Amino acid sequence: SGITHTHTRARAREFTRMMCKCTAKGDASIDDIVSNVVSERLEALDEYFLAVLNTYIWQIRQTTVDQTVSLVLSAIREEVLVQITERLPGHFQLIQRLSEISDEDEWSQ
Repeated sequence: SGITHTHTRARAREFTRMMCKCTAKGDASIDDIVSNVVSERLEALDEYFLAVLNTYIWQIRQTTVDQTVSLVLSAIREEVLVQITERLPGHFQLIQRLSEISDEDEWSQ
């Protein structure tokens, strides 16, 4: 699993470099940049990517450093989950949506 972990960390670094290039241009919002970068790389991400990303986010939040990186990484994580969910078959999307509903009034709709 060391090879896979190393490969996943390399993907995370590549993702970060792409984000930096996009933000340096300054012509799009961070949400647009995240969406575009995730869209371009979604197929290349392996099953360990989110686990590594979650670890990075957790480690940053445990420090006293600027939390901006944590916010960007969290945005990437959320966008990956959104784009993966959009690719699921309709019945899985329904199950996912129902699992997110916490208000009983929403269940009745």
